[in-house]
Amino acid sequence: MVLKENFEEENKLLEEKSSSLLKDLVEFQKSKGEDKKVLDFFQNIIPEEDFEALESSLYLKRKFMQGQDIKQLKEDIRTRFGDRGNNIANLCTAGYFESFLMPLFNSSQKDFKEIYEVVVSKSAMAVFVHSQMDDAKIAGEIKKRLEISKKYGIKFLHIHGIGNRNIKTIKKCVEENKELFNFYNKEIFEREGIIIVELIL
Repeated sequence: MVLKENFEEENKLLEEKSSSLLKDLVEFQKSKGEDKKVLDFFQNIIPEEDFEALESSLYLKRKFMQGQDIKQLKEDIRTRFGDRGNNIANLCTAGYFESFLMPLFNSSQKDFKEIYEVVVSKSAMAVFVHSQMDDAKIAGEIKKRLEISKKYGIKFLHIHGIGNRNIKTIKKCVEENKELFNFYNKEIFEREGIIIVELIL
């Protein structure tokens, strides 16, 4: 009986959480604001599943900007859209759709078609460091992305980290791989809880 009551209570909490999320998503759909411009822009120029992943990612970005925990939302996007969706979420949260992909399309639709696919499938422009990555993994990802960026004429690579642990890991990686990092012009942007290392190719 106790187990049944606990199970029913957990189900009720889960239903309330899902209901709350659903209401939140409906409100987001109604009041996209700035996000609507991004969605209108990309609606007919990227694959339908990418567009759905982008829409979910913009919602995730809004929650992130509000300081909310987005771990479960991020996991939901990865589960539904796979690694490609995860890349879209990372690129969207970091603002690449507005700052890089929109201007790229406006300057050359031909270049956009080729570079978009590389950026979304291989996350070519950026390395997003997370807590499961060690120095060797980060350095390996950076080298791989540098090769892809050079191949497709992308003139920069960004290394992103959020949280003190990831910031320390990135700084350590930069220090221990001076030979690699000193080969490129480098800028480091840091504010509370966030670091971006920019390498200019």
